[in-house]
Amino acid sequence: MQWMVLLVVVLALAWVVLRQRSGPRLPPKPKIDPRRRLALELVERARQARQDGHHAAAQAMALKATWLRTEPPLGQDDPPEDLNPNDAWHLKLVDEIRLGFGAYLQLPDRPYGACRYAPDVMLPFPKPAIHAALLLLLDLSAGRATSVHVEPGALSAEMVSTVERCLALLGTFVPLDPADLPTDPQRNEEVGKALP
Repeated sequence: MQWMVLLVVVLALAWVVLRQRSGPRLPPKPKIDPRRRLALELVERARQARQDGHHAAAQAMALKATWLRTEPPLGQDDPPEDLNPNDAWHLKLVDEIRLGFGAYLQLPDRPYGACRYAPDVMLPFPKPAIHAALLLLLDLSAGRATSVHVEPGALSAEMVSTVERCLALLGTFVPLDPADLPTDPQRNEEVGKALP
C-alpha cells in the first residue's frame, strides 16, 4: 500500500517538473465561426476576382461576405432577395451596403473618379443591391416604410436629402464594360449621354 502512495507522489512530482520545464501554456486558439471564416475567404476571393477582371463575381462575393458578417440566423447564409425593414439582420445589411457605397464614393483615386459616368461593375456590391438598400433607407427616412427597429422621426430630413443624392449618384453607374467606357471626362460624357 505504501508503495502505491509513493508511486502517486512520484508521478505527481514528475508531472509538476515536466510542466515547469515545458514553459507556460499558451491559451488555446479561439475557434472561428465557420460563417465568419467563409466571409473572410469570400473577401479574399472577391479581391482576387477584381484583380482578374471578374467584377460581377467580386460584387456577389462581397455582398455575401457582408451578409455573413452581420451574423444572420443559422440557415440564412445567402443575402436576402427582398429587404424587410422589420428584420434586424436586413437592416444591418442595409447599413453595411450604405457604408460600403459611401466609402467607395469617397475614394480619391477610384477609377472614373474624374468622370460623370462609371461602369456599374466598379461598384463594391451589385447595383440592384445598393439600389434596394438606398430605397429602403429613403422609405424609412421619408416615412413611407416603418420598422420596429427604427424610431419614427429618428431619420432626419438631411438623411432623406443624402439618400436621394446617393441614388442620383448610383444612376451614373452604367451597365457598360470598363473597356467600352472612356476615362477621358469629355469622351465619357458623350458615351454616357448616348446610353438609353
